[in-house]
Amino acid sequence: MKKIIAVIISIIIIITIVLIILITSNNNNVNNNEEGTIEGKSDIITITNGMVVEYPDNRTNSFTAKRLAEEYINYIVGERKEKLINIISNKYVQKENITIDNVLEKVKDANVQYSQNYKVIVNNMYVIKESINLESYLVDLTYCNLDANKNYEIKLIVQIDIENLTFCIMPYKYIQKLGYDKLKLGDTCTIEHEKIEKNQYNIYKMTPISKNSTAERYFNIFLENLKYDMQKSYELLDTQYKQNKFKNINEYIQYVQNNKLQENAIKSYNVYTYDDYNQYVCIDNQNRYYIFNEKGIMNFTVILDTYTIDLPEFTEKYTKASDEEKVLLNIQKCFAAINDKDYNYVYSKLDNTFKSNNFKTLADFQKYISSNFFEKNEISASNARKQGDIYMYDIKIRNEEGTKSITKTFVMRLNENTDFVMSFGI
Repeated sequence: MKKIIAVIISIIIIITIVLIILITSNNNNVNNNEEGTIEGKSDIITITNGMVVEYPDNRTNSFTAKRLAEEYINYIVGERKEKLINIISNKYVQKENITIDNVLEKVKDANVQYSQNYKVIVNNMYVIKESINLESYLVDLTYCNLDANKNYEIKLIVQIDIENLTFCIMPYKYIQKLGYDKLKLGDTCTIEHEKIEKNQYNIYKMTPISKNSTAERYFNIFLENLKYDMQKSYELLDTQYKQNKFKNINEYIQYVQNNKLQENAIKSYNVYTYDDYNQYVCIDNQNRYYIFNEKGIMNFTVILDTYTIDLPEFTEKYTKASDEEKVLLNIQKCFAAINDKDYNYVYSKLDNTFKSNNFKTLADFQKYISSNFFEKNEISASNARKQGDIYMYDIKIRNEEGTKSITKTFVMRLNENTDFVMSFGI
């Protein structure tokens, strides 16, 4: 009997151990498959294309590389020799016989006029995944000398060891010699990633970055470009949007100044995920829109309104709407443009006969709007009616404070897709 009891107890113990192993394994699988917005230190970086220049896909690592690049420039400006010689590539140190006495000469770009009064703006980057724990980030940054009012484009590579949380910098001079400065998206390459021995200066902290916090980061990057590098901010605009909105950079600068975009701050944002990109829709304290379309981390384009080109969510909403709802959506777009002082958009939507009878030129239309509408216009609609293919609404227009109002009748004909023409009561 004792033998039987012992056997039974043994069997129970074995079954219990097996169950514990199965439960633990299942929990690990669940945790690994969770889709959270936080990306931290990860053991599951997928290497799909080998040594290929590609868009970064790890948010935390990318913004870490951005921060390290900014700190590197800060060390150069501050002439922090000891820190510099301990964070730049050891191979570069050996090849160029770099010492603490000549390190500044070896890392400074001769074409750059350095100043203590400066700003560093990182606009985009690419990554080369060399192994599961070793990544090289190709960083494009702008060094803004605020005293001389000059900007300089600088490239460098930030190499990070994810397992050991160490890093090194390949300076601009070094990557130029190696030809890495000419690398572009999709290129195949070989970057020998040296073992990054830990010292007191080349250790970094991994700070998790969420998708939500990215919206504010992109907004701030764009705002910095508006303040310090207007040309770069213009280049960040979505290509189709830029072609439809501005004839040239001068029109863009005028738009920025008219709407005081440089003075605004973010108020709210939403994050949308599509098949091949993420979209961050930010609204500033003046209720203006900034739409960032992200193809890869730190690789984005910007749209500055919701009416110049149709966004996917608007097109979807418009397609499902009734004709009466479509008319209201279009009127809302027109008033968004008026509030942006984008008179050209509204002028382009006016019926030709109405336009020739009342506003022969854009200047005439602008003068009328400035004299008869408010600085900021809020609207409400009533008394909808239809005559043939013509829709009419009475639109009550109020100032921002709600102390004054006018009512005008808007007349609209819907065309194909999202196009339309309109007129209104003079």
